[in-house]
Amino acid sequence: MQNQNFAYFIGIDISKSTFDVAILNEDRTTSYVFENSKKGTNAFIRLLKNQKIPLKDTLTCMEHTGVYGKLIIAKLVEKEASFCVEMPIKITKSIGLHRGKNDRVDAIRIAQYASKNVGQLKLYEPIPEILEKVRILLKIRRQLVNARADFNKYPNELELFSPEMGKLAKKNLKKINKNLTGEIERIEGDIKKLILSDDRLNKTIGLVTSVTGIGQITALHLTVFTSFFAKYDNPKQLACYCGVVPFEYTSGSSINRKS
Repeated sequence: MQNQNFAYFIGIDISKSTFDVAILNEDRTTSYVFENSKKGTNAFIRLLKNQKIPLKDTLTCMEHTGVYGKLIIAKLVEKEASFCVEMPIKITKSIGLHRGKNDRVDAIRIAQYASKNVGQLKLYEPIPEILEKVRILLKIRRQLVNARADFNKYPNELELFSPEMGKLAKKNLKKINKNLTGEIERIEGDIKKLILSDDRLNKTIGLVTSVTGIGQITALHLTVFTSFFAKYDNPKQLACYCGVVPFEYTSGSSINRKS
C-alpha cells in the first residue's frame, strides 16, 4: 500500500459479543462499541456514513480472531473497504512496552499501528470458498483424531501395569473407537471429493504430495493456511511459518537452548 493515502485509520478490537472501534483522524481519536452481530456491523457502517467518513479514504485494521471476526470481515468485503487482518503478535511487538489493557485501549492501539505501518501492510484477500470448506473439515477431523487418542490413552497405559484391567477398558471402548474411526474416514472421503471437485486444488495437492515425506493431510494444511501458497514471497518465509527454521537461542554461558 505504498501509494495509498488514507485520511482515516480505524482500529477494531473484536470479542465474542462486541467489537470496539477507534477512529483516528490526524491527532483526534473517537471510540465506539458495537454488538458483534449483523445488526452491529450494519450500525458500524451507518456510523461511518453519518459522520461522512468515506471507506475509500479509510484503512481499517483488526487482529485475527478466527470465527469472532467473520461478520465484520464479511461486511467490509461487501462494502469493498480497504482493510487488513493482522496477527496479534505483530501488533503487540510493534507497539512495544505499554501498561494497561482493555478493549477500548486495544482498538486505539490497533488504529495507531495501522497509521504507523501503512506502507508495510497488505490488504485482506478473502480465502477461496473451497479452501474454507476444506479448513472446516480438517478442523473437525483433527478434533475427532484427538478425541480417539484421548480415549485410548488410559487403557493403553493401564494395560502396561495391569493387562487384565487394560483389556477390560479396551473392550468397553471398542464401539466408540469404531464409530470415531468411521467418522474420520467419512470426513476424509468428503475432503477427497472437494479436492477432485476443484481443478486448482487438485493440481496443487498433486504437486505438494509429489515431495517426498509430504502426505495429503500435510499438503492440505499447507495449501489452506497459505491460501494456495500466495501468502509468502519465498521459501524461507514459508519455512519460518511452518516452524522448521532452527533459530539460535543462546546468551552468555547460562542460556543455551536447542535451536
